Amino acid sequence: MGQTNTALQKATRCHQRKHAGPRGLTELAGFPAEALPLLCALVVAKQMGAITEADALVHARDFAATCAEGDRTQQILRKAKTAGRKILAFAKLREHYSAGHTAKLKDLEDAAARLVAGVTPDTFDAAWLVGANLPLRDWFAEVQRVVPIHLADVPHDFFGTFIEAKYASEHASILRVLRHLFPQEGEAELNSLVLMWKSKLPTSSFWRAHAKLCHGPFEDVSRILQGRTLQDLISTEFLEQACTYFADNFAICIHGTLDEIAGEEQGVLELAALRAKEPLAPRADGHAFQQTIQVEVFTADGLKNPEYRLGDISSRIVVGNPLIKPYAEASCAGHTKRTRVVQATRGGQAKFGEALLFLVPLALDNDIYDEGVKIELAVFDNRDVQAVLRGDPLVGKGSLEFDGKSLATSARHQVDLLRGGKCHGTLTVRVGVLAPQQSFAALTDMSQRPLAEVAAALARVLAQPHGVDTILDARPSALTLPSHAVGLRETVHKWVVRLVRETRHLNGLSDDDALSHLGRMMRSAHNIVGLCVPCDAQDDDIQDLTAQWVRNIISRCCGTAEGRPGSMVNQTRLRLLLEAGQSEDVTYAWERLEGFGASLPEGTPLETVSDVVHRLQEAESTEEEEIFTGREIIQSRRVTPGLAAVVRRREGPGPSHVFFYDHKSIVTWTRQHMTDPSTREPLEIGQIFVLSP
Repeated sequence: MGQTNTALQKATRCHQRKHAGPRGLTELAGFPAEALPLLCALVVAKQMGAITEADALVHARDFAATCAEGDRTQQILRKAKTAGRKILAFAKLREHYSAGHTAKLKDLEDAAARLVAGVTPDTFDAAWLVGANLPLRDWFAEVQRVVPIHLADVPHDFFGTFIEAKYASEHASILRVLRHLFPQEGEAELNSLVLMWKSKLPTSSFWRAHAKLCHGPFEDVSRILQGRTLQDLISTEFLEQACTYFADNFAICIHGTLDEIAGEEQGVLELAALRAKEPLAPRADGHAFQQTIQVEVFTADGLKNPEYRLGDISSRIVVGNPLIKPYAEASCAGHTKRTRVVQATRGGQAKFGEALLFLVPLALDNDIYDEGVKIELAVFDNRDVQAVLRGDPLVGKGSLEFDGKSLATSARHQVDLLRGGKCHGTLTVRVGVLAPQQSFAALTDMSQRPLAEVAAALARVLAQPHGVDTILDARPSALTLPSHAVGLRETVHKWVVRLVRETRHLNGLSDDDALSHLGRMMRSAHNIVGLCVPCDAQDDDIQDLTAQWVRNIISRCCGTAEGRPGSMVNQTRLRLLLEAGQSEDVTYAWERLEGFGASLPEGTPLETVSDVVHRLQEAESTEEEEIFTGREIIQSRRVTPGLAAVVRRREGPGPSHVFFYDHKSIVTWTRQHMTDPSTREPLEIGQIFVLSP
């Protein structure tokens, strides 16, 4: 019996070591940029010693797991700010109440949530700006009197009370500075100015202005107010400028926090924040040549009882149905990784919020977009003694298979967890490919690389998770989201998929040959830009905006500032890309047009017919979609029914600009706007040609 117990204890320790040991390449699931307020708040709270790295990661993972793909950016930003303020309030309360061990962590979290809900976000941000550097016990006497001994007695409007008391104590110093700047003005006028600022500016902006006025370098204040009169300072124009200048919209300075941690040794949390800022930038831990499969595991839902283990029945008799403690496993390329163990709810929901990374070795002449990939997924219930003999019981398992096209989508997938032919829950994941370091090297040194290599590198980088978000965020300020198309996001996403597919066939081509292929993609990019430009934009404007957008995208991919002279971007090569077109023998243009099942009015110049045929061939090779309906322009080598063409001759040499639209949609658009939706040039109904009835 003793030998049996010894063996059992040894097996148990082995099982525990398996779960406690390193889990390989894992990290936080990817965050959108809108999550930065929470990530930066967690970094600050960790720096204050109010929260451990492990606890901060739990908060971060839980938040990552709840950022649904369909959430609007403002919705995520609002959630992140609220969660970040609760973390900061928790940190401030823990400074004061943890010294005497008078409060439990759960009580501190509840009190922090109550205090954040008790004031406006603007008031909380102002209170943090003013009092962040001092613990509560060192705040001035007026506030110390309202800090109770017991945490539960802290009033819900505590931060509002603090900021009003702070104003009363600082009022005289504000007047003293203004008196020095405007010695000719009376006390009543200066006091009216302060009251005007306090009532008209957001509370946090007022206190940012106070910091600049009373504690910033006097030269900065003099420069801001130079040449202004007291009447200027109470004008609507100045107040609007002040709101813009001092606006930050969160308690801590996001950019300042990111700049600070960028120069320090970075943990998992800090890296997550930096990657949320620049999700496509090169990773310090990236592999030089191998691509990395990233499996982001977000949540499990509807988890049911796992496989039976010895002792389950007696355990349920004693304590009822226990909550399961699941973890997820993913297998790819002969390797298996797993997430942390979490606690599921009574409803069977579990939040993981982790990313599992798999290096995929491939032949030099191939990549993951040619090979495709299969991901095996499973969820287990973590056990101790009960798992010694047969391992942790399985909840359910499933799999995902991806070809090159679907890998470039980086969409979320809900996988059914099957066991015994029945569904025992679902697991939400996202699978994407992280570009190798050599792709970033090609973009950084693009002027010295063949065009085919640069294009393939850009495709791999943009096909990473958050690639479409980065493209949209990089668009020039003159471009707006269209309301008349199926959806700019979906259009850009499909463009990235086509770019990946097109560049896979460029290897070894000369720059001239690569240009002819990539010209098709740039024409599509030109059309996307045309959807977003103002109505009065000219074709040259669209060309310039397309070039600017491309430069911004490359800067985002390489982690460099936008708007600086693009030393990395070969301007001549970019111009050639934008102007690229294919010459074509026009002799058999009519026959080729008929081969597509299309027609044009009798008497159409042969060169124009050739240009239309060329565009149809381009649309077929890139699986181009019509912007109004989202239908592919060519289906089974035939023009899709109801398609029309708009042809515009160039002012110089080269093929005509040809744009394809759904006939009914373009007629309706033209009657309403009298412009071409791609170029914004004037358009009449008579200039629209039906290609296929």
